[in-house]
Amino acid sequence: RSRSESLIAFSNLEYYGGSLYTFPSVMDRVSMVRYVPVEGTYDFGRTRSNRAEADAIVDEVIRRWRDPELRKDSIGIIAFSKAQQNLIDDVLTERIAGDAGLEAMASQENEGLFVKNLENVQGDERDVILFSVGYGPDKRGRVSMNFGPLNGQGGERRLNVAVSRARKEMMVFAILRPEQIDLSRSNARGVEGLKRFLEFARSGQIALSGSQLGIQAEDGIAGAVAEEIRRMGYEADTSVGRSNFRVDIAVSDPKDRDRYILGILCDGEGYYRTKTERDREIVQPSVLRGLGWRLIRVWSVDWFVNREKETARIREDEPSEKAEAVPAAPERKAAPEAPADASPDGKPEHAPASPAPDFRRAPGQGIDDIPSGQIDEAIIFVVSQSVSLPEGDLKRSAAQALGFSRNGAHIDQVLSAHIGGLVCGGRLVRQDGSVTMP
Repeated sequence: RSRSESLIAFSNLEYYGGSLYTFPSVMDRVSMVRYVPVEGTYDFGRTRSNRAEADAIVDEVIRRWRDPELRKDSIGIIAFSKAQQNLIDDVLTERIAGDAGLEAMASQENEGLFVKNLENVQGDERDVILFSVGYGPDKRGRVSMNFGPLNGQGGERRLNVAVSRARKEMMVFAILRPEQIDLSRSNARGVEGLKRFLEFARSGQIALSGSQLGIQAEDGIAGAVAEEIRRMGYEADTSVGRSNFRVDIAVSDPKDRDRYILGILCDGEGYYRTKTERDREIVQPSVLRGLGWRLIRVWSVDWFVNREKETARIREDEPSEKAEAVPAAPERKAAPEAPADASPDGKPEHAPASPAPDFRRAPGQGIDDIPSGQIDEAIIFVVSQSVSLPEGDLKRSAAQALGFSRNGAHIDQVLSAHIGGLVCGGRLVRQDGSVTMP
């Protein structure tokens, strides 16, 4: 579900030992998990709730509803206790009541806003998740190590479910600071997980090194190619990602250092660690393209035999300054007479339809010879022409669009892998055996 690898990174490393294969997006230089410090106290003795966090979260919800762009994203609120859930619900209801504008926004909220707690959020997901930790220092500054369901058996599982509900962004509102959790006073795995999660949210980093995932620094071809790119004047990162899958080299946008403009895949250790050729050559590139990557492949043999040729090929993928320049004003010409079938504003009544794009393979090309991007675009075009297509029909139509009169078992397998990659990347959606556009 996550469109940013940072949203699943904590669960992957903390609870799955890094075994999940996750993929970075072009925006993954910035963590989409944010810690929002709140000033306030936890009412430990009476209500066992936190008014300051409830107000801060409701303020954030209303801010998003009033912003035309942010309003497009669905919102879920997760409190760490039932008491805090009820308080947030009450504060939100109070703020909406009597405000016709907010009432209208609430009713139009994409997917419907939910307010839940750690014990009943199973299965829910939204674009943006707002957390209220709730627990923290009381009026005397004391911090209890009682964190409700996190202290019980299986508390770590509840935390794992809760922190993996977001598709685009997660905001953690807390009066509690991670250093205030004293693990010498609690041996509960859920409490330990909370401390590490707050550290991750605040820093954007997880206290596990790449060596713990079996990742080694790329000193071979990736290092050499990255150095060549830096000599071109670009900033390049190597081994980009937070799981066992990495983009070997990622080139930063000079105009926006938080965004990558090009990914380069090499045949280093990570390439051969991937078990199947289909995953290496089809699934992984398809998922990355779905996450916004522009990709090229550099082979070790080609690099070491003809470095100049490969460098020139990389240069061809540099952003074109000419393309970004404002074109010169065209020479003024007398306006032609409107055709007889033109409307009063001079436009033809019936504009000719745009020709369908041509995805047909070159003569003699097999399915394995066709560029991955060409196959992806053919599939997406076929789906875009229908409301919904059964997957079998989609594969037959895509094969025909690519120039095959029939799709045998291998073509069917390749198209299935591409469809799976496009679904994982968010460019297509599977629903009840059919495939649709998002």
